[in-house]
Amino acid sequence: MVEPTTTSALVVRNNSGYWRAGVHWRRMQPARRPILTLASSFAFVLCFLCPLVHGRAQTQIIQPMASTPRAGEVDTADRGGQAGGKSLGINYQLSALRCGTGQAIVGANLRRGDVLDFLQVACATPLCNGGNCQWSAAQWGPSGGNPYGGDAHPPMMCAQNQAVSGFRARVVSFFTQRFDFAEDIEIECSQIVAAPTAQGYVQVASGATQNSSSAQSGAPTWHHPEGGLSLDTIIPRWRTNSTTPIISCARRGWAATAFSLGISDFVSSRVVQAVSLYCPAGRPSAPSNVINQCVNMQTDPLHLLVDSQLSGVSQRSYNCFHYVRTFIERSPPSSIFSMWWDVPNSSEIEGPNWPENFHYLEDKGYQELATSQSLQTFQAQVGDIVTVESPPNEQKGFPYLHGAVVVEVSASGQIVRLRQKTNVQDCVRDLDPVTFMTKYYGLLTGYYYELWRNTQSQGLPRAN
Repeated sequence: MVEPTTTSALVVRNNSGYWRAGVHWRRMQPARRPILTLASSFAFVLCFLCPLVHGRAQTQIIQPMASTPRAGEVDTADRGGQAGGKSLGINYQLSALRCGTGQAIVGANLRRGDVLDFLQVACATPLCNGGNCQWSAAQWGPSGGNPYGGDAHPPMMCAQNQAVSGFRARVVSFFTQRFDFAEDIEIECSQIVAAPTAQGYVQVASGATQNSSSAQSGAPTWHHPEGGLSLDTIIPRWRTNSTTPIISCARRGWAATAFSLGISDFVSSRVVQAVSLYCPAGRPSAPSNVINQCVNMQTDPLHLLVDSQLSGVSQRSYNCFHYVRTFIERSPPSSIFSMWWDVPNSSEIEGPNWPENFHYLEDKGYQELATSQSLQTFQAQVGDIVTVESPPNEQKGFPYLHGAVVVEVSASGQIVRLRQKTNVQDCVRDLDPVTFMTKYYGLLTGYYYELWRNTQSQGLPRAN
């Protein structure tokens, strides 16, 4: 939820019956499923107005916020990532549903009727062997709202190599959009790619395709008790529905650390009016064991043929494309200025300058296996090629910005190490995926990574 900027962290109801948290005013509406009679409609309106009349009779009520993000966390609501409660609420309190240190949120259980009555999270401890991370035993953890309200629904659970990284929700508004409530949610589960950090944060594959149903692909999957959000057929004059955009920590590369709930009065019970997420701030740091030193082209333990063939070539005379082409063709190009195509072009050493180089990999027997905004979603093999694609509106003759060779993967196919000529002035280096994405346009709008494989020529050609 949006927190106040002052240190007092208070919710105040003024004489008009409105609640203010930070810069947001919230008021609650009360109503159950509408009944099509004039008398019941009139009673519904009276029930709705009673708390407001009661509020005017009081001068001021102050109650403390129950939850704030911890140091090192951000609230998605601060950037508009909140379902329900954006306008008004009655007796509004905040609480956070978080698991223990080192645990991940791996599922959720809810109850709902006209609104979201109750939400509970499932917690588990992921264990990692290299890049293969799994959890084995989940337990139900903290909850918020009314555990007896609404109707029960089947739990939503992530696969055992995933954690909850986001959600989207259906929001219902009564009478006016100022009285908005979370009504239903579905959760996003992303693949866990590293053991929890010292702060207990869980790193996940970031920026993947948003609508996947397979946890094996590395892309996030979506879970809902009935298979997905859908709009109810409710009388329009009483109620309107809308679906939020995706609210997620995964674009930062993290699983959610907590669900932040706004609990409010709803007729005669407390319900979950608003939902947002707490996410770790910033992006994951590169692993401490990352190899980010210049590769010794003659004595490196991998003894790659490409390194041997280029070991005597001046470092400043070739770039990433020249390195990848030498790896693919198993011999250096005839000219150090011919990047991916056959015609030398000494005027453009920083990259390809012809659209036809876009087909170079296909001409050499490679197939594009996947495109993503995150390397962590790829199921790779050693010897695969990774390219960084320019946004269409910025290509200007440069379809690719960078190329690299996958030289190490985990047991589950996660990329562990890529080798490339980082730029024409620099040496050949090995980078882990996080450092690679940080250096090469990670998570910037319009930039994508491509994974290529030649099934007839796999592996890493070695020098004699």
